[in-house]
Formats: sequence, C-alpha cells, structure tokens
Amino acid sequence: MTWKIPTKSGINIQDMTDYYSTVVQGFTFQARDGVSKQQLNQVIHIAMKSWPLFI
Repeated sequence: MTWKIPTKSGINIQDMTDYYSTVVQGFTFQARDGVSKQQLNQVIHIAMKSWPLFI
C-alpha cells in the first residue's frame, strides 16, 4: 500500500520513509562500528536539516 499524504513539497511519503530508513540503518551500522558520538550527532543534524524538504 502506498500512502498519499499531501505535502507542500509534493514529495511522496514513501520517498520520505525510504530516506529516513536508510539514514537510520546507516546510523546503526556506524554506531556499531565505533564511530564517535560527535560524528553520529552530525549525521542527525544533517538528516534533520533535510526535514523541510519533506513537509
């Protein structure tokens, strides 16, 4: 099932969930492999800066 939630940007909700799922999966691999907390926080910061693209 594909959800069709309207956004100002017109981006499909599936595209948004695919993006953030990929970020989270990569984040967990990086954390597992010992990346510093500072680097992980930077990933979060950049991912959240992209949020306006999806709303």
